[in-house]
Amino acid sequence: MKEQLLKLEQVFAKAKGEKVELKDIKTLDKLTGQLKSVVDKLDDSKIKSELSNYDKVNAVVKEQGAILDRAEDGITISKEKVEKAKKQLEADNKAYLKVEKKYDTAKKKTESAANKVFSANDKYIASYKKAESIADKLEDAVIDVREAAKQLGVKIPLDKYINIVVKFKNLEDNPLSKLDFDY
Repeated sequence: MKEQLLKLEQVFAKAKGEKVELKDIKTLDKLTGQLKSVVDKLDDSKIKSELSNYDKVNAVVKEQGAILDRAEDGITISKEKVEKAKKQLEADNKAYLKVEKKYDTAKKKTESAANKVFSANDKYIASYKKAESIADKLEDAVIDVREAAKQLGVKIPLDKYINIVVKFKNLEDNPLSKLDFDY
């Protein structure tokens, strides 16, 4: 359209101060007809309709953009929560490992202490058996000495020897079996 206006301006410029020829008038008529034809076809209702559609779509885009922004904010918040949860998990895991280490150390000490108890009990039982053998021999010796003293008519005080044997026989042969030891 701008080209047609330029041509029209050229025609008017040519016509200034010159004699107008018939062919120039024909050109004017032709251009006027073309302009009228183009102007008749000019209808801004389609533009208005498309602009209305554009405005509607643009409103949807803005609405969806706001929703997208909120969703993005939600993701950011969720990511922050996840990071915070990861950090808390790491802290909890460290605390757990620390407690677990203390527990394992205590468990090893318990096992070591239990082994010492068992070892002490085993030594006690071995010593008890040895003492039992000696007590039996002492008891037999006391009986032999009493018999020999009786035959000789001599009174020998044997109570201290008998008391030692009685005291021994009152001891437990396995004290761990009588103790409250839960292992």
